[in-house]
Amino acid sequence: MGLLSDCQTSMVASKNTILALGVAKFVQNTFFFALYYSMYSKPVPASYCDDTWWALGAQSLDCGPLLGIAVVGYLTGVYCESFPLFLVFFVVHAILGLGVYTPLIIITGASALTNEGVLCYEENSDGDFLIVTYLLQVWLYTMYTAMMTGILYLSCGKVLLAALFPPNNSDYNKF
Repeated sequence: MGLLSDCQTSMVASKNTILALGVAKFVQNTFFFALYYSMYSKPVPASYCDDTWWALGAQSLDCGPLLGIAVVGYLTGVYCESFPLFLVFFVVHAILGLGVYTPLIIITGASALTNEGVLCYEENSDGDFLIVTYLLQVWLYTMYTAMMTGILYLSCGKVLLAALFPPNNSDYNKF
């Protein structure tokens, strides 16, 4: 068997767990989309809130349609037992998560909690809601990345680790 077929076998063996973790990630993304968009869709309270509103809009876009499509795509691959489909959408999800979602958490905090963001907080009737949403997102970020790492491990990580570091025990590679 080749590496891709071993990953396919590993993914299928862990199908239910991967689907459950993926659905949890989709729910979390949708939750933050709804929270951030509920603030972003309101008029900007003052001109010095532009950076904060940009961060809210970017969070809404990334948490909503972008990550949502990526998660549904890789879950479709898992459900249909297609490792290539899973892999394409998982890589897209990883790029959006590590390259966009992670920096946006930092950008949102910097724009909402420092400099003009503090003035915007005072002016914004949803200021407390924004801070609680942001803190909740930072707290849940750890669980989100743990779920992503778990999906990676279950789908192909254990196969890749076994290929890179072959064990001495011949019974090790049983799924």
